[in-house]
Amino acid sequence: MGSLIKCVVAGAIGGAIGAAVWAAISYFANAEVGYIAWGIGFVVGMFVRVAAGESFEGTVPGVTAAGIAILAVLAGKFAAVHMAVAGVNLNDVPVDVTDEQMIVRMADDIIREREAKGQKVAMPGGKTLDDANAQADYPPAIWREASEKWKKLGSAVQQRQKQEQQTRVRAALEGFRGLAAREAFSSSFSLFDGLWFFLAAATAYKLGHGNIESDDD
Repeated sequence: MGSLIKCVVAGAIGGAIGAAVWAAISYFANAEVGYIAWGIGFVVGMFVRVAAGESFEGTVPGVTAAGIAILAVLAGKFAAVHMAVAGVNLNDVPVDVTDEQMIVRMADDIIREREAKGQKVAMPGGKTLDDANAQADYPPAIWREASEKWKKLGSAVQQRQKQEQQTRVRAALEGFRGLAAREAFSSSFSLFDGLWFFLAAATAYKLGHGNIESDDD
């Protein structure tokens, strides 16, 4: 058991190094270099073999090395995608909140209040609160009421509420960053990835296994 733990720890260290190298190269080269995955398998296999020593050879250290190699390749791939998405500066994305957008929010609140009281509100053109985003999408009476409420707030309060809305929008963009990373990771796999995964696992297994010939004697 002690030898196996050493193999797992050593393999994890080798895998972390390999994954970090792959993520860094993919990020700075702005491209995924698949054969580095093969190199990760080699590094993991070597680390496991050194930790195992001559007294611990065979299927167990081989499978251990292969499993860690696959996890390391996945970790490196995810890290590369995450770094690429994280590198997008969302501060460059313009977030301008207009008076009309704020009135839309107020109009939505008015409609929700009326519907909560059992009053039915007929939206123009079959619109709903989910897709209504302009004056033409709301009943004229609702829009006038919302516009009057907005004007009565005064410029100071209006400006503060616009800034608060901008903050909420930017927070939503940051939340979208995580979703984008997951989606990009899922869509980054190709048929060639299967080849690199196989080569990484096979190389790690062979090195981790040790002296195969003596195993067959």
